[in-house]
Amino acid sequence: MHAQTRAHLMTAMRNAAFTFARYRLCAIQARDHGRDQLADLFDETATEAYFDHFVKEAILVRLIGTDAQNLHDLIGDKQRETDQLGDGFAEQADAVGDTRAASCFRRVGEHERQRRERLLIAMRNLDPPDPAE
Repeated sequence: MHAQTRAHLMTAMRNAAFTFARYRLCAIQARDHGRDQLADLFDETATEAYFDHFVKEAILVRLIGTDAQNLHDLIGDKQRETDQLGDGFAEQADAVGDTRAASCFRRVGEHERQRRERLLIAMRNLDPPDPAE
């Protein structure tokens, strides 16, 4: 697959994932406000973004590999997220006085670090490394 096509698919998947999450939050709020029909519409849109768009794009880009490959990729993703949130985003937010955002970035960064540690343990305990190998 051409690198630009892959990049476009990755962008499309990020957009679909964001749409899914945002519409799910909208559905929860609408339900809390007693607007069940609106919540159903938001849920329907979220489901379409994930099951129709994201999944089809993920298949095209071959997002999922063997269990060992998946763990390796996810460990790298978690390290990048930890570095970006804790070192980059939090420091920038602090520098401009956005202390609540900085605190949020640090908390999320710490959760990502903990998740990475759990993934590393899973990688070390993977036996056999992958049944497909």
